[in-house]
Amino acid sequence: MDTFRVTDVDSPAIAFPDVSFEIVHGGFAFLEDTAWLVARFPNVAINLEGGSGYLCNAPRRFAELLGTFLSVGGADRIYWSVGTVALHPQPFVEALWNLEMPQDLVDGYGLPPLTAELKRKILGLNHAKALGLDVPGMQSKYAGDEFAKRTSLAPPWSAPA
Repeated sequence: MDTFRVTDVDSPAIAFPDVSFEIVHGGFAFLEDTAWLVARFPNVAINLEGGSGYLCNAPRRFAELLGTFLSVGGADRIYWSVGTVALHPQPFVEALWNLEMPQDLVDGYGLPPLTAELKRKILGLNHAKALGLDVPGMQSKYAGDEFAKRTSLAPPWSAPA
């Protein structure tokens, strides 16, 4: 299990405070250790690849995983990813969009509700900010393109003939 531990992040995060570190598969294993890194280092972010697999078969487990990162102040450093190769990511995106934080976790642990704003941040705005992308500028620039004109999503695995 040593290759999956996150104990090697502390020293570089301290030594290079201006460098951003992204823990891929964050929380899939060693959830509490990973959350403490997020709590202690503002230059550590979480990539949900791996853990997002819980969305479709164990949504409460995913809510607990996500809630752990939210509880330590990680809302601006959680990055969406699914890492799907053989599956289309649309069901996972829709599952996150439709997910609500279980009320007992909100009441018992003080976790925030999963608002549309928070979900947008997780689904891309956090990563865009980290990459220095001007999302409003891009939205304005591409407002009239073929994708902006769509009123619904294309079916998974579809492409023009």
